Amino acid sequence: MTQKISSAIVMLLLLCINVTAQTVPSPKQHFGFNIGDDYKLANYTQTETYFKKVAASSNRAKLVDIGLTEEGRHQYMMIVSSPENIKNLNQYKEISQKQTLKNATSTFRVCTRNTSAMIITGIFT
Repeated sequence: MTQKISSAIVMLLLLCINVTAQTVPSPKQHFGFNIGDDYKLANYTQTETYFKKVAASSNRAKLVDIGLTEEGRHQYMMIVSSPENIKNLNQYKEISQKQTLKNATSTFRVCTRNTSAMIITGIFT
């Protein structure tokens, strides 16, 4: 009897895990076609909506607005990682900035061509 109850609990847990995993819509479910299908392209609005759905339905994705496009639309960056890494993004950003400044070297070049000068500067790691 206890084996049947244990088996039922395990099955219920597996079902719950399976249902949770299916909450993130696949691209085909959202767009109605596979990404890369011939003669099928998603437009900006469809893609934006899909990214927002994925970010809202998963703790492994974070949608970040990184500015406006030339057309005045929001440009997004989606970060996909473990839930622990998503929670610590600011810490990783700070570490990255410190390492970049620590290891940066400045380059200065003056190139002449046809009596005009071009100056190239940059930070390279």
